[in-house]
Amino acid sequence: MATDSRGPQAAFVFAILGRHCSLQQQAQGITSISLLQRTNPRYPVLAMLSASCREVAPLRAELQRMGVTPLATPSDLSDIGRRRCVNLDSLSAPRMHRGYSYAAIYDKMAVWNLTSYSAVLFLDSDLAVLRPLDLVLDQMLRDPTIGHAYAQDGCFPINHSRNAPYQRRNLGVWGVRPNVVLYRSLRNLMLASRLPCDLTPVQSVARTFFHFNARQRARFAPFETLKLHQGHNMQPTRYRRSGATSVRECLRKLELRPSDLHVVHWTGRSKPALGHREISDPFERSAFVTYRRTYCAAVSRLLPTEPARRRRLGDVAAGCKLGLG
Repeated sequence: MATDSRGPQAAFVFAILGRHCSLQQQAQGITSISLLQRTNPRYPVLAMLSASCREVAPLRAELQRMGVTPLATPSDLSDIGRRRCVNLDSLSAPRMHRGYSYAAIYDKMAVWNLTSYSAVLFLDSDLAVLRPLDLVLDQMLRDPTIGHAYAQDGCFPINHSRNAPYQRRNLGVWGVRPNVVLYRSLRNLMLASRLPCDLTPVQSVARTFFHFNARQRARFAPFETLKLHQGHNMQPTRYRRSGATSVRECLRKLELRPSDLHVVHWTGRSKPALGHREISDPFERSAFVTYRRTYCAAVSRLLPTEPARRRRLGDVAAGCKLGLG
């Protein structure tokens, strides 16, 4: 583990959020953490928890058993998201775009305020880590000019040119160099803007801040971007837009080896927590089965002990043989 006199220099960070901190949200977080830990990471693992999640005793106990450090998220970020998101309270908006749970997604921006670390790698809870990701943090620690790191959406080759046209990024795997001034600037942007309320609110805010606001970028120079190849964040629902029909085909198109596949990330409505489905691609199928098996084990450990409450939560355990009767 890379440390100095102050302790670890880098860490992996997850977020378990939501106004009600549902069992599904808890189990998804525990699942992704478990899959990362199977790769024997050299850096500590942290979990940012919303206020409601910090009150869930089984979740706290499970994180302690796993050796994960819990962190409190600042409640004002989700409050900003709830107040400012332009269609958050519109009855015409899709259900997933309304309410406190959606606004809590903005709490992820708190990773920029983790200034006890020189670099952190944020990971979503709907992904399967298949191979070690320590090298991303290693590279950020070696090169202090790297401000953040990410892989783009779709199955496209990396364009390293400074003048490259904007390419949609996905921040489900997001290397961050915490900076309190940058964090405050991000927060001020959220306060001053009519925030987008779409499927990717964090990506939308980051896109505005880091790509289109040149004045903001200039304040944090040098602030280079480490562009990760798609194997660090392979998104089965996204690569189809770029002419690939499977994870295997995307790897072949980008001239990546199977050993380059580090993360499979299910974005949109294709969450593995929602139940079993047929997948033809062998790489995605293997990751999906591993995620489902780990998810069901997490649900089993987090379920309440009272039989009546266990039965009411049976939909969360769809496809898991847990004896809920």
